[in-house]
Amino acid sequence: MSEAKAVSEVRSNRWSSETNASTPSAPQAASQRIGSEPAAAPAPGQGRDQVSVGATSQTGNVNGASPVQFNWANRSAPLVPGGMGAPGTPPAYFAFSSDHPISPRAIQSMAGKYGGKNVMIGVDANSDYGATLKAAREAGTRLHVYVEGPGGPTGKKWTADELGRIENAARKQGIDTRDPKWMDKWNKTGWKAHTFEELGKFKKQGFESAEIDNLYRGLGDSPQKLVDFYREYAGKFQKGELPRALLKNIDGPQMQALGAAIRSGQLPREMFSDFHIFESSAGNPSTPSRLAAELGIRTLVSRDTEQYAASGAYR
Repeated sequence: MSEAKAVSEVRSNRWSSETNASTPSAPQAASQRIGSEPAAAPAPGQGRDQVSVGATSQTGNVNGASPVQFNWANRSAPLVPGGMGAPGTPPAYFAFSSDHPISPRAIQSMAGKYGGKNVMIGVDANSDYGATLKAAREAGTRLHVYVEGPGGPTGKKWTADELGRIENAARKQGIDTRDPKWMDKWNKTGWKAHTFEELGKFKKQGFESAEIDNLYRGLGDSPQKLVDFYREYAGKFQKGELPRALLKNIDGPQMQALGAAIRSGQLPREMFSDFHIFESSAGNPSTPSRLAAELGIRTLVSRDTEQYAASGAYR
């Protein structure tokens, strides 16, 4: 959702220079809009995301997502040799769609293929997700939530509903939105207090994972500011106040800084989700994907910001 295209273009140019012949190719995009019926499997070699499997493997093709073969026995193993293993048991399958909440029928299909507790279903906090949440709870799936964080325009301009939500959130933080400079106060401190309060409520409702959009507006592209933010997040997470953090659109230098902070003990690995979502319009995901994999985090590539949805298996 709402990642500024101008920022995406700058990042795209920078990431293009990072990629070299020794860098693994970007993972196949596993994201599609999540409809109500499973799509037919593609022909061999077309859009198939595979890993080696044994007798316990299953094949999933859930509502337009690329079919996968998944090795249940190794789902907690590092994604790269010598990399970190995921703490606990990662979801076998993750699915999130912003504009069109995942249908109950789709959730039943995923739960039938993977088992409810092995599926994580995501919702957009600003969408009409009631039916999705009800179906996910009935199926016993794990829960993920998307929040806007500092907020931002989808494309180049704010829409009325986007700006209205931010103004309303700012007023709840005591910011006078009649002041011409109210947005400066929101960008500096208001968004963070609001986001922590919002995620605290979702944590109490049983949501295990959360992603915060538009962090570039509150933190810029500074790797150190991102690390500092997640150190603050960690203090609340370790008190049981916040869900695990799913990273979104993290670039190479930022992912490298987060990895260093995790390895040095500044940040707890268990605080981070086992998935990272990277929008196709945000640049080249090769370097951040490789660095995330060293932490036991799988990158899922979504469609562009106007069609934000991502799904895929952990491997």
